[in-house]
Amino acid sequence: MVSRELESDLRLAGMRIDVDVVEGRVVLTGTVDHWTKRNLAQHAAYRVSGVVKVAMAIDVKVRANTEALDIQTVHAVRHIRERNEHSPQEGIRSAVAEGQSFVGG
Repeated sequence: MVSRELESDLRLAGMRIDVDVVEGRVVLTGTVDHWTKRNLAQHAAYRVSGVVKVAMAIDVKVRANTEALDIQTVHAVRHIRERNEHSPQEGIRSAVAEGQSFVGG
């Protein structure tokens, strides 16, 4: 089910992510081309019923030109924060630079 959830996220299209699951514990391995996609994979795994822990062993190989992906990251971070009912919507700041996102508040 975790693999299916990853495959259903069009933002992860073309990324090779392997999934191992034992008793609700998931290990994600592979390589993606942006930090956002690594985070998206983790969030996708947690959306699956029965998942209790996700270990990340995904390498990030950022492309040289990250400006367009940084814009995508801003939107992805905003989307994740808005969908997370436990995340405070005020007082949280986020920034993106060179393919990495920073969230604090």
